[in-house]
Amino acid sequence: MKHILLLTAVALCLLKNELPAQNFSIGFKAGQSFSRVEGADATFTLPFVNKNVTPEGKLGFTGGISLSYEFLPMFGVQLEGVYAKKGAMYKDNFSLTSAMSGQLTPEFRQLLPLLLGLMPPGSDSVKFSGDFTGEYIEVPLLFTFTPDFDFALKPSLYAGPNFAFLTNQSQNVQYESPLLDQPLQLPIPIPLPFPINLRDFLPPVHFALKDFDMGFTFGGGVAIDFLKSASLGIEARYTIGFNSAVDSVGYGATSFAGFPIQPGSSQKDPDVKNRSLAVMGMLRYRF
Repeated sequence: MKHILLLTAVALCLLKNELPAQNFSIGFKAGQSFSRVEGADATFTLPFVNKNVTPEGKLGFTGGISLSYEFLPMFGVQLEGVYAKKGAMYKDNFSLTSAMSGQLTPEFRQLLPLLLGLMPPGSDSVKFSGDFTGEYIEVPLLFTFTPDFDFALKPSLYAGPNFAFLTNQSQNVQYESPLLDQPLQLPIPIPLPFPINLRDFLPPVHFALKDFDMGFTFGGGVAIDFLKSASLGIEARYTIGFNSAVDSVGYGATSFAGFPIQPGSSQKDPDVKNRSLAVMGMLRYRF
């Protein structure tokens, strides 16, 4: 990825020697992004409780460099290298009772009243939270339109394809409940015939992201000249992912008292597409 950006920058710098003065510019930008996911599988189902979990958006940093050339009055092309964080968060609540009854066989399900009797009142609720983040180097190729208005603030519009390369991914999936890490005990000093840890009913969830994400970026901004060849401005852009950004969603195996209940499972290539809104400040210098 570093080699691609380096070659792109070198190519534009070489072209710059053949282009008229004042038609070529370099810009630096940084700001905040708000990302989310959409698609048929963006709302996924926790299989052990048969409960739909809806994605929420998340904030992240974005910033990079742009190289621009105005090939006609008011019309130009702009190539960028931008670091961007994207992803989503999932939050919901469910009961341990539903988690267990959804997995136990009818014979084991008869033990539920006993298990519930061992729980303190109000301890049946579980909070689920899942968070996955992808760090990308985006290479948008944007076609720009800059109206020649006689204003101090110069507006501009742009749109074009966006090629995003995954550089790193992280996730944090948690189940929170007072009893999850405490083996159940009888109210009298007699040990259970087998250990029961309620966390065994709750499988880990794993998100795996794809290495490449293609999309479309459009937006605009305003800038003001503060030196003969420099300007400051602000811009907002929206990026739509065309293909699924998630390679798979996997669920770990569950057990009861050390005995397997459900094997692990995985959903391959779910329909989960990136969406991102970014607002950035920019500094541009014209050669």
